[in-house]
Amino acid sequence: FEVIYDFPEDGFTIPLRVELTGGDLRVSIDFTSVREYGTNRIYNIRLLPYFGAVGGDEEGYAFVPEGSGALMNFGNGKTSYKSYSERVYGQDINIEIQQQQERRQTIRLPVFGLKTANDAFAAIIEEGDAVASIEASVAGKGTSYNMAAAGFQVRSTDTYRFGDTASSLSQSAVVYADGPIDNRQGAVRYVFLTGEEATYAGMAGAYRRYLQETGVLGEPVDGELPFYMELLGGVVKETTFLGFPTSAVTPMTTFAQAQELIGQLDAKGVGGITVKYNNWSKDLLWQRIVDDAAADGKLGGSGGLKKLLAAAEGLGARVFLDTDYTAVARFSGLSNAYNSAAKTISDTAATTGVYKIDTFYRDKSLPTQYLLSLGKMKTASEKFRTDYAKRYANPYISLGRLGSVLYSDYTDIADTRQTAAAAQAEVAAGFREAGTEVMVSGGNAYMLGAASHILDMPQGGGYDLFDRTVPFYQIVLHGYVHYAAGAFNLSEDVRIDFLKAVETGASPHYTWYAGAANELVGTAYAGLYSGSADYWMETAAGQYAELAALNEKVGGCAILRHECLADGVYAVTYDNGVTVVANYGEEAVQTAYGAVDGLGYRIAEGGK
Repeated sequence: FEVIYDFPEDGFTIPLRVELTGGDLRVSIDFTSVREYGTNRIYNIRLLPYFGAVGGDEEGYAFVPEGSGALMNFGNGKTSYKSYSERVYGQDINIEIQQQQERRQTIRLPVFGLKTANDAFAAIIEEGDAVASIEASVAGKGTSYNMAAAGFQVRSTDTYRFGDTASSLSQSAVVYADGPIDNRQGAVRYVFLTGEEATYAGMAGAYRRYLQETGVLGEPVDGELPFYMELLGGVVKETTFLGFPTSAVTPMTTFAQAQELIGQLDAKGVGGITVKYNNWSKDLLWQRIVDDAAADGKLGGSGGLKKLLAAAEGLGARVFLDTDYTAVARFSGLSNAYNSAAKTISDTAATTGVYKIDTFYRDKSLPTQYLLSLGKMKTASEKFRTDYAKRYANPYISLGRLGSVLYSDYTDIADTRQTAAAAQAEVAAGFREAGTEVMVSGGNAYMLGAASHILDMPQGGGYDLFDRTVPFYQIVLHGYVHYAAGAFNLSEDVRIDFLKAVETGASPHYTWYAGAANELVGTAYAGLYSGSADYWMETAAGQYAELAALNEKVGGCAILRHECLADGVYAVTYDNGVTVVANYGEEAVQTAYGAVDGLGYRIAEGGK
């Protein structure tokens, strides 16, 4: 049935459609049918903001997919913190950002939920996910209810700044999109859960089934556990020639050196070697539009790359050559910022950059990057795909930041972030349909249908309003997609991150290079200070052996339950009956599955 809400004082009507489908409740709004008959204009609509909301004295929690997932306990007393409201798939980097002061975990999956004592629901944003936000608030913060809901941006906004953004004298103005509502539809499906399924793990299971039923997830994947070795090919640095300033490529890992590293890992018994090779091509190194697959000569050229690929294939290793279609710093040929960059809402070329960790302002010592238009993203990727297939018999590709960042492009005013998400998914699908295995970073939900490997999968969260982080993302995907979190060697605590890999069934991931670390000073890669393969090789081989042994027991299995047994002690149970207990505390603990050493883990089969 359909209900039309009329707001005569504000001058608009909103149609709400409610459907019962197979035991689920589906609620949707056709934004094109919203009628604005006054002078006011609508920019955001919250859909059923208090559906399932409960009072502060009730037992339960709200689930929010920040990072890997987070729980907000009802009535947790955190009323001094801001209520939570974040965009699905993260901040739109086409919107002017003066200072990047907060580094929150991105929402990768368009799903949230509420749980009471015996019941729960998972709310899946079926349509309009790329223009949606997820909100959560605790009782006592504005109302007496604990709530979680979805909101939809139906018109776009931007901020235009006057003067130096780093100056206190700069001014800003908010720019609003004019004309009719530019987004089409918003819909949320509520899946109801009871009994043992009424948990965040049950919500994850419901979302997994939804992805299977809609054809996003295929059959379970089993086999050898991947070892992810991310390599930095080269960097472009400022130098001089005959006394004149110029730029030149500095090799960090040549193709021959990459071949040596693969051989060293193989000799140490590491299997499933899966390489992500960054900055290997001329276009990538010079931050140009990547529309051909020419390898850089200083790394070994086309011949060196072909030798690497042949050697890797002979050892059963896979090399995912990275490419990217989100941003460039230089143009060549007939391409320029006018005809190739995405447009802001003010019809200027959209730019982005790297932000300093000390001032939070954009680092002006690094080149300004122009966001690629959706049209150029499609045409460049198609040209590259054709050239790549001609040059190399290598059925593996990594898609850079596609699936990690999402931005609007107003070259066509009818386009929205929803259009942009579909464009990114189309690029990935083009490679997949051509028989190429696809790797992505971050792993936004719209890329799941094409991705076989996900690196830098979200791990944890950090918003103060929440009480606990949970591996919801991993519970959804384990057994169906290979994945890993951030690189172990760039971690604050390698042992803790190794235990998280044990707890979530993730693969090991390292980022290495063969050159000297000081060569990265003054580049965008200066943070890769711990990338010596020689230093980490023994540790990495040992970690792989442990995780591979675990994978032999749970590879291809779905996660059924995830529990907190005690402070810092977590148990995950798979659908074949295997339970893995991870202890993040320094002291040994006794559990129902047996004793677990401090900073250790235990694998229990059949409950033992």
